Amino acid sequence: MKAAEAGRWDGPVSGDVSDWVLLADWQAGMDVDGWESATVHWVIQREDLAAWRFDRAFTSVFWNP
Repeated sequence: MKAAEAGRWDGPVSGDVSDWVLLADWQAGMDVDGWESATVHWVIQREDLAAWRFDRAFTSVFWNP
């Protein structure tokens, strides 16, 4: 994750996909003008989810104009 690589993240970040949980995803659709094909994902490491550390969730946006 870019935040961890840049040193702006406390604690370890797992590179193993099985350590991550999808919290939510959202297809922007017509809700966001100009970003109609955008998808937003919120993910968190399993350890952080178990400890209720939602401040350690990651957000990513995929947009295919």
